[in-house]
Amino acid sequence: MNYEIYGDVESKVTILAIPALGERKEFYLPLAKQLSSFRWIVCELPGHNGYDTKGISINSYIHNLKNLLDSLDVINVHLVGTSIGATIIQAFYQQYTEVVQSLFLLDGGYYFLGERQGLQEEMTVQKIDNFEDIKEAVHKFTYSIERLQPQNYEQFEHYFLGNYIMDTGYYRHHCDSDSYNALSKEVETINYCLNNQPSISLNLLLAENSLDTYTTEKLKEFQLRYPLANVQVIQNGHHYLPLTHTEEVKVFLQHNIANDM
Repeated sequence: MNYEIYGDVESKVTILAIPALGERKEFYLPLAKQLSSFRWIVCELPGHNGYDTKGISINSYIHNLKNLLDSLDVINVHLVGTSIGATIIQAFYQQYTEVVQSLFLLDGGYYFLGERQGLQEEMTVQKIDNFEDIKEAVHKFTYSIERLQPQNYEQFEHYFLGNYIMDTGYYRHHCDSDSYNALSKEVETINYCLNNQPSISLNLLLAENSLDTYTTEKLKEFQLRYPLANVQVIQNGHHYLPLTHTEEVKVFLQHNIANDM
């Protein structure tokens, strides 16, 4: 298991965080720095950032996560997941309910993706000779995002530049395309979302710019199904919440974890 521990290793509060599809564990680093009094265990997805595990299912992945927690003597954990990570932490909770203290779904996991056809395009490997081309594309992408704080632009751009690695003479995205596509297909064919209201705190933080007519209806269904869930929408929020709206996510986590203590 590829992972990193951030924050206070002696903290009584442990967070296990899973990034979005295609992202690295450093996705959570700015947030972990702002919540450094917690212990953060941030894990790579299969086939991501050197975690060279192909053909792995979500069920076997969450088994590996539980083994990791056991090896670190973690008996209680708050789960945080972004996008596909929000789906994975629900699957983990359903397998290992006894160790989970709360669930934090960040812009994902509030409906079964298989209900929405044609959502995910397959990833293909792109070989790029010149890193300056990557820098230009990342810069353009970063500053196409509207109304962020200056520090969020800077950390977003810095993070995304780290997504590209040198491989046999050319640059490519760190993520293995087969693993990316397999994980994407799995969450579109198997519904890992919760079946009913959990006995622990369920928290959903959404980015306003991710909502359209379809997902707004799904949000309403989520709130009816889980009436005790804490739901918040960040105005002008963007999908990569830990990077684009770090302060807002920090406050959301801090407040709701404190309520669980």
